[in-house]
Amino acid sequence: MSAKCNYNIRLTHWKQVENIRKTIGSNILQSRHSATTIYQSSSGAQVFASGSMQWNWGLDDFAGEIAPPPPYGPYVHPAAQQMTHNVLRAFSGRPTAAVIFANADPVTSGNWTSLYGSQGYWIADTTTLTNLPSYAQVTITNQQVQVWTNQATDPRALLKPTSYTNRVAAAWTTGTNQNSSFTIDLNFTGTNTHQVSLYCADWLGSGTVLEKFEVFDYPDTSNPLDIRYFTLPPNGVYLVWKLSGHKTIRITKPNGTTGNKAMVSALFFDPSP
Repeated sequence: MSAKCNYNIRLTHWKQVENIRKTIGSNILQSRHSATTIYQSSSGAQVFASGSMQWNWGLDDFAGEIAPPPPYGPYVHPAAQQMTHNVLRAFSGRPTAAVIFANADPVTSGNWTSLYGSQGYWIADTTTLTNLPSYAQVTITNQQVQVWTNQATDPRALLKPTSYTNRVAAAWTTGTNQNSSFTIDLNFTGTNTHQVSLYCADWLGSGTVLEKFEVFDYPDTSNPLDIRYFTLPPNGVYLVWKLSGHKTIRITKPNGTTGNKAMVSALFFDPSP
């Protein structure tokens, strides 16, 4: 059973409700909506409200851990994210945002070649699997590299770009101590926004790998622009941001679970949709 999710938007009078309807595929006899309103009050204050938790699911369903899992999800949708982005930018008086978290994809697994990396990639391995775009300078520091050769046929293992048939099960990792971390420095030339995706898989097989992701404006490492916590799902997950300028991503093992590490298996670069 599959589900198709859409956000259909009808903007009527500026003081009336924006109708946003999410329709679950025809094979599921169910439909839901999230009614919202945005207007300027007589005092001059801007007012925005959403009357449903389903709006939250459109922003981040935490890979099905909070919202109903597949086949009803995933619920994350760029329309809901962009509308929220536009509202918050309007409230803050800033027309652009330095960081936008765009998606968490727990479905694609190791089969990245038609969905990610159209402009470049860097895949963790003991040998070089790198084809970075000309607009990005990338530096990874304080990481360890680990390869799981016995899982190289696992569908979570990334297809090798040299053959698109063989796979590699590897990751940059933290240590096993709590708050152990490594960083990915991304320096983009120009002013364009780019889509950056981190692929993470639980190669330890524990089902309990919790990771913390923080995005900073370089050189600051004290005031994160975005913070995310993820327990890695069974199929692996692509965490997708829209970034520009000079950013640092810090990946941390935030808890003290014995033997666990925070892991990232690859970086992928694409144009920002």
